[in-house]
Amino acid sequence: MRIRKALKWIGTGLIVMWLILTIFAYYQHRISDEVYVVGTYVEFENYGVLVKDVEIYDYEKRYNNVSNYEIFNWLPQSIVYKIYRVMSYYSTPTTDLEWGPEYVVNCEIISEDGNKFDADRQDLRIALYDTLPVEYYPRRSWSLGCSEIDNIVRYHYEGKWFDKEYKGLSLKDYNTGEVIVIPFSEPSITKTYTFSKPKNSKLDRSASDVMGSFITRYSHDSKEEVLNYIYHDQSDGVDWSLLNGISRDVVNRYKLSYDGKDSNQRDLFNLLIETVDDQTLNFKMIYSDEEWWIYDF
Repeated sequence: MRIRKALKWIGTGLIVMWLILTIFAYYQHRISDEVYVVGTYVEFENYGVLVKDVEIYDYEKRYNNVSNYEIFNWLPQSIVYKIYRVMSYYSTPTTDLEWGPEYVVNCEIISEDGNKFDADRQDLRIALYDTLPVEYYPRRSWSLGCSEIDNIVRYHYEGKWFDKEYKGLSLKDYNTGEVIVIPFSEPSITKTYTFSKPKNSKLDRSASDVMGSFITRYSHDSKEEVLNYIYHDQSDGVDWSLLNGISRDVVNRYKLSYDGKDSNQRDLFNLLIETVDDQTLNFKMIYSDEEWWIYDF
């Protein structure tokens, strides 16, 4: 009888410890960024730059690679992935930055002639200039994401943030020396991420990426889902017959270009789709609320 009672208490204690550990792990994965939403398009001589937003954070992510679990390779991959997810949840996801907050500026660089960039990575480096409060040390880097089927460079630029009093940034064309200043006209917002809603890279959210997702949903007859890609006040009266036969398999190339402003002074873009049988489709796109939307077609 005593043994059964002791086992009961031990079991209860283990469950309580597991619950406490689970709650602790949940809050370990809860991270917040200060975000300045910009959404400003700047035209230079041979290209344009869409500055999406500026993220400020004071942590560094620790990556738990699934390859660390090769010991479980004899199990089905679905089970290995579940083990990886469990271990990731109970691991420490971030560490504090020793040198203070850093920033990331998310941009898209658009070739004005509609052709894929073939320049050197250094030539494409549209630098954030000296009006942004950053330092060259200890870290400053950039990431470029290019595709063979469009004229867009997915770009983010990061460095150390040391003066929160300044609210703005500048872009500099290193070839011409032209500098464009962009003030932060809106206050920052706080974005919170969790284990179930993680912070993802924005390098795969360009106009052509979003259009590709739209075409995939449409070709699979997900009509209700594709409405989520149409800009808020433009969903009425869509002529779906214009999209007959479209699928990602027939898309040969995307060409994005700036198309001026609408009646509400919002920047509009034209996304031309060339198909493998030399047909073309034109879509009007708009960048708003930190997302690309289809405005008209």
